[in-house]
Amino acid sequence: SKTDQRGRITYANAVFLRMCACGEGEVLGRPHNLIRHPEMPRAVFKLLWDTIQAGDEVFAYVLNLGLDGAHYWVFAHVTPS
Repeated sequence: SKTDQRGRITYANAVFLRMCACGEGEVLGRPHNLIRHPEMPRAVFKLLWDTIQAGDEVFAYVLNLGLDGAHYWVFAHVTPS
């Protein structure tokens, strides 16, 4: 997936859509934290945003929550492009 600088989803590929159990129309334009699992500490995302705003990339394991209620782990590579 890709987001704008405010964290709103601008692109979602088929794998992302399948993993989060949603359709493209359900996620485009919505905040990426739509799939944040409640057990994933918010501090991780503060660190992520601080890092990419400084121009650096982040590699991290993230627990997400699909719209169907199922959780899944991803190894996220986030870049400030």
